[in-house]
Amino acid sequence: MSLPQPCSSLFLFLLLPSLSLAQSIITGTPLLSGPYNIDSSSFLDTTTHTGTNISYPIKGFNTSIPAGATSGTGNSVPGWSLNIGITPDVSLSGSNSQDATKFFQATTISIIPPSRNQAAGIERFNESNWRVCALVFTSGLGKSETDEAEDGVRGDCRDLLPSDCVNQLQVNSVTNVAELGGGCQGIITMPTVCNDHFAARGGSDVMGFELLPISGDVKPNVDRRSTFFAAGSEAVDRGNKTALGRAQRKVWPVLLVWTHFAGDGKVHDSQGGLSCVKGVKTVDDGDDDGGDHDGDDGKDSGASLMEVVGWKMMGSLIGAAAVAFAI
Repeated sequence: MSLPQPCSSLFLFLLLPSLSLAQSIITGTPLLSGPYNIDSSSFLDTTTHTGTNISYPIKGFNTSIPAGATSGTGNSVPGWSLNIGITPDVSLSGSNSQDATKFFQATTISIIPPSRNQAAGIERFNESNWRVCALVFTSGLGKSETDEAEDGVRGDCRDLLPSDCVNQLQVNSVTNVAELGGGCQGIITMPTVCNDHFAARGGSDVMGFELLPISGDVKPNVDRRSTFFAAGSEAVDRGNKTALGRAQRKVWPVLLVWTHFAGDGKVHDSQGGLSCVKGVKTVDDGDDDGGDHDGDDGKDSGASLMEVVGWKMMGSLIGAAAVAFAI
């Protein structure tokens, strides 16, 4: 399957109250660069072969089903998963950071489709009749929820969040889905019942973008993962265990919205699924603040983020003043 040409990169500098944990976040498939604008191929090679990875099963669907009367999201297909990787000490050499001699901790999130043995027939993504949106809550969960996840998470968020919060988020995610070509921006409304459990109230930290769930450059006997999200921590010296512990401690809520279209481009059926993914813990030196907070109440007062926007990516961070320029 041929891929659309990536759009020109767009930098958004968000003018928000600064925190001690600055991040560089990029999204989209394929990633046009690594965090801090480092070369994407070297970044993906580094994060694929070093660091730690863990996968969580998710509900996914046969995205090769064409338009028609068949419900694409009526029956899930086993074998889909989300993978999160934490890679320490990624060099800032060659980046756009002023701290080119320092390092950052990289967090990557990827989607992995079923193997051919798990689900025969899912060799491609029919993007003429499907859209998959990823909504990432970039500030993470509240402090108490992050503390509860210290020794690991189950993956479906129900061990950390009330069931009515999870259910309402998933219902809300399909209420406002756009027709074919409408993108992923502004499709989620944060339920009131969830506000006390997330680091940022009202979903003000949500980044919504379209992803390609099955890589177009499938090769035999290799993992077909598509990395769609990468975050780089603040610049630190090599071997900083506090920064690594903080990256490993953070819980990332990810809401995937699968939409199957009819032949006329209108929504035929849609389903949302919330996951909470967290890296493997190898150090104990993370701070006591898993989300991006700066207060004792576990709420976010804003993050200092730099986004690099890739192919089909539309950020939906709300209520921030931004200065944008295209390159």
